[in-house]
Amino acid sequence: MADGSQVSLRSVRTTCPYCGVGCGVTAVPDGLGGATVTGDTEHPANFGRLCSKGSALGETLNPATRLLHPEIAGTRVDWDHATRHVASELQRVRQTYGPKAIAFYLSCHQGRQIALALGEAETAGGH
Repeated sequence: MADGSQVSLRSVRTTCPYCGVGCGVTAVPDGLGGATVTGDTEHPANFGRLCSKGSALGETLNPATRLLHPEIAGTRVDWDHATRHVASELQRVRQTYGPKAIAFYLSCHQGRQIALALGEAETAGGH
């Protein structure tokens, strides 16, 4: 670190956030905000194996390469604009292809507020 202090780069056992399976991963922080991530060979859900999303998990942790603000067609926009754009596109899809053209995926790794909001959106869509 810039102040000369040492960062502990110990291995951390945790869970992959991408789906409802909850595969075990082992992360070793790189000291720069990212980490090297591998499958946890002792975890009973995956015994060290990871899907393509889990295998790329370490690549998504670096603050320099993460998408931290909404973008539309590569242009940064504010959250209100992005939300209105998504709502407009969902309405367009529903009007063009019908309500069954829109589906939501919920997993145990998503927060309660997200699940409630998506549930309300699905109900509003007539399902």
